[in-house]
Amino acid sequence: MSHDFRLTSVSHVFLQVDVRKKHMEDAVVHRKRSSRIAVKESVREAERAEAQRKADEEKEMERHKRWEARARKEEEQRIRRETLRSLRLRERGRGGSERYSTV
Repeated sequence: MSHDFRLTSVSHVFLQVDVRKKHMEDAVVHRKRSSRIAVKESVREAERAEAQRKADEEKEMERHKRWEARARKEEEQRIRRETLRSLRLRERGRGGSERYSTV
């Protein structure tokens, strides 16, 4: 009877070792799977961040282009006003001198 008890105890110990070993293998597989999932998520997040950065950059470039166009238009208008003003001043100057000339 003692022999059966030892055999049962030994087989029980081996069974526990096998169960622990299986749990460890499952844990390793799960950890590897989790790592692969985490890597894929990191790559996706990096791609999303890069896409957002590019979108922000394009938005800023468009804003800058609009600002440059507005500045260019304002400068053209200023030059046009100054040109018209100088023409009016010249016309006034010529008209006034002809009006009062003694020749």
